[in-house]
Amino acid sequence: MRQIVIHRSLNRSIDILGGDRELVLSASFIAVVVAFTAFTWWGVSLAAAFWLGAVYILRAMYKADPHMRHVFARHRTYKEYYPAKSAVDRVIHPDPSAWKI
Repeated sequence: MRQIVIHRSLNRSIDILGGDRELVLSASFIAVVVAFTAFTWWGVSLAAAFWLGAVYILRAMYKADPHMRHVFARHRTYKEYYPAKSAVDRVIHPDPSAWKI
């Protein structure tokens, strides 16, 4: 029987610093923008503290579920209520007084 070893990097998500790639890069960009716009020591220290906190939170989130960002983004597109219908062209009457028995 022939066995083929599938390398771990082929089916793993791409991460940076242990967190989701896009979110870590976005947090890094925000920290750099804050550091350069408030070009003082407190601005740079605030940006560094934000970046370290964001990377810590993003690493914990990525460790819990690597696809959490994608699941949350898809969850935001769902509707609150999906009415039951039997056909595509069926007219839906939400008002009970419009129902005919």
